Amino acid sequence: MVTSMAAAPPGCVPPRLDFEIAQTAGFYSQLAGVLSGFAFAALLFLVTSSSQWATRDDDLKLTLRLVVAVFVSLVLTSLSYAMLAGDTANGGRAASIQLVVASGFISAGVALLLLVYRVLDDLEAARVVPSEVGASTLGALRFLLAHALPVILIVTLLGGIGDYSDIHFACRPGSLLSRPELELVGRLCVVVVIVLPLFAYVDGFRYLSSRRTILAIQWLARSAVGLGGLATALGFVLSAVLAPEETVPEWAIVPAVVTPTVFLLCVSVHMIRTRWRYVKRT
Repeated sequence: MVTSMAAAPPGCVPPRLDFEIAQTAGFYSQLAGVLSGFAFAALLFLVTSSSQWATRDDDLKLTLRLVVAVFVSLVLTSLSYAMLAGDTANGGRAASIQLVVASGFISAGVALLLLVYRVLDDLEAARVVPSEVGASTLGALRFLLAHALPVILIVTLLGGIGDYSDIHFACRPGSLLSRPELELVGRLCVVVVIVLPLFAYVDGFRYLSSRRTILAIQWLARSAVGLGGLATALGFVLSAVLAPEETVPEWAIVPAVVTPTVFLLCVSVHMIRTRWRYVKRT
C-alpha cells in the first residue's frame, strides 16, 4: 500500500548525506533575498523613470506585471529555503523538501532573467541602450533562456534526486518506482528541454503575434508566482508532517521534477517563437 510518508524499516539506518542540505539552503535563502532586492529596485526604477524610455503603455504594464511576479516569487523562495535551513538533521525530510522548493527557485530565477530581457528590450527600443550593444546582449540572453539555462537547471535537479534516492531506497525497493526508474525520469526531463524546443524553429511555427506574446508573458508571470507559492506551502506542510528520517514516496518526487521541466520548456519555446523588436530592426 502506498503511504503518504516513508520511514526506514526497523533495523535499517539510512546513510547520512555528505552534502549539507541545510547549510546550502541558508545560502540559497540569502541569494533569493538579494535577488528579490534587485527585483524591488527594478520596480522602483520602472515606476520613477518609465516616461523616459517606455515606448508604449502596454509595454510598461507588461513589464511591471512581470517584475511584481518576480519579486513575490523570490520572496517566497527565500522563505522556503530559510525554513529548509532549519532542518539540520540532513535526513530524508530535508532531501525531500529540497526538491520541492527547488521548483520555486527555478521558476523565480528564470522569471528574473526574462524580466531583464524585457527591460533591455524596452531600453534598446527607446534608444537608451545602443542598438549594437542591445542586440548582442539580447541575443545572448535569448540563447541562455531558450537552450542553455533549462539544461543546467534540470541537471542540477538530478543531484537532488540522487540525494533523495540515497536515503529513500537504502532500505526499501520503492512502492511504485525503483531507483533506476526515478533517475530515468530525471534524465528524460533533460532530453525534453534539449530536444523539444528545437521543433519551435520549424518554419511557419516560429513567431507569436503581439497579442499572444503578451498573453504568454502574463501566463509565465502567473506560473512563476504559482510555483513559488505552491513550493512554499508544500515545504512547510512536509516540514510539519515528516519526521527528520522520513521521506515522501518516490511517486511524489516526479511532479517536483516534471513541473519545473514544463515551465522551462514553455520559456524556451516562448523565447524562440517570440519576434522581439530588435529582430525586426536588424
